[in-house]
Amino acid sequence: MIPPPLIFLPLVVEISDLTAERTEAETIALIPVPPVRYMGSANAAVHFADPETVTQLCGGAPEGKLLIACATKSPPQMALPNPCLFLHEQFARIACHEKAHILGWPAEHGP
Repeated sequence: MIPPPLIFLPLVVEISDLTAERTEAETIALIPVPPVRYMGSANAAVHFADPETVTQLCGGAPEGKLLIACATKSPPQMALPNPCLFLHEQFARIACHEKAHILGWPAEHGP
């Protein structure tokens, strides 16, 4: 059974960003990196799932966007794509991004 949606701090990208011809490095650069103060250790429940289940856990994506992951600060938990689907640097950037939200990085990705 899938738990209720997290509905908090989703990581989304424009679908057009994914269909454009880009190198892997350019695609990875689209994921915002948190300031250093949000890169500390964190304890959180992590739900690794296929993309469809991540979307369900996170409460869906706005029109024209693709939901990649999400996190809640309280209780601290993340819904992340199955790391076996991201055997490169992109998964680390996604996980770092969501962990920073657990540590208090605001949704608008400010300093």
